[in-house]
Amino acid sequence: MKVAGFDIGGANTDLAIVEYENGEIKDIQTVFEYLPMWSQNERLGNVLYDLIEKICPVDEIDAVGISMTAELVDAFETKAQGVLDIATTCEKLFDCPVAYIGTDKVLSLAELIANPIEVAAANWIATSHIVAEIEKDCIFVDTGSTTTDIIPIKDGKECAKGRTDFERSA
Repeated sequence: MKVAGFDIGGANTDLAIVEYENGEIKDIQTVFEYLPMWSQNERLGNVLYDLIEKICPVDEIDAVGISMTAELVDAFETKAQGVLDIATTCEKLFDCPVAYIGTDKVLSLAELIANPIEVAAANWIATSHIVAEIEKDCIFVDTGSTTTDIIPIKDGKECAKGRTDFERSA
């Protein structure tokens, strides 16, 4: 099984394709592309497709996970509008199941539409869960273009204090 996990940021879009076999991680491949969403958000669909094709054919992907911070860029009037625009692009692009990383759980499209803010800036959660599978006890540092998250991993679980950017910086 191959799962494509995207982190759609304001300046960079990252992809990790995680291949599982018998419930275990067999392989992880990553790639990214600079995509200034504040001025070129209409390119998102093409960039997502091209990133997968750099690693494997798109039709080999069994599921897609999406995390994002690009909803914060000036191209969108509100966070909610940004989340919904990005989700619409993803849903049109992929024929396999697509899920969205939220601050407390993985969301379906219907759940995202009902509460788009739930997925805003929740990108650190997706990565911390993969790290926790690989290393059970560590400090995970996730450095992006404009922010750095420091996330404790204990007993194979992320244990950050707070879920949103605001809660974690308090």
